[in-house]
Amino acid sequence: MRQPEKIRDLDRFARRFVEWWRHVQPDGRRQDELGRFVQEHEPAVDWEEIRFSGKNGLWTAVAGICFWGLALGSDEERLMCCEWQDTLSDISWVLNELVRTSSLAPSTELP
Repeated sequence: MRQPEKIRDLDRFARRFVEWWRHVQPDGRRQDELGRFVQEHEPAVDWEEIRFSGKNGLWTAVAGICFWGLALGSDEERLMCCEWQDTLSDISWVLNELVRTSSLAPSTELP
């Protein structure tokens, strides 16, 4: 497997990645007093807006958070980087929310 190129300016990469992630969020996602997205089920949020693929799709989020984490180095360094932890947590939450709200998701209602 081909290794990703080394990130030359990690601070810039992190800042731009977080900006991109904020930009692709659907309307209606609330933020807390620190600017982090609230991870609560919000019926008013249309998750179809973020259910996209292609060059700026969800694979970009998965690859970007992985590259950022690899560039940080050790597990200890990843644990110490609050911004990486917050972004990883939000990407994971969004992916779970997309599965939960998918029309292909199994129904939790019993007949």
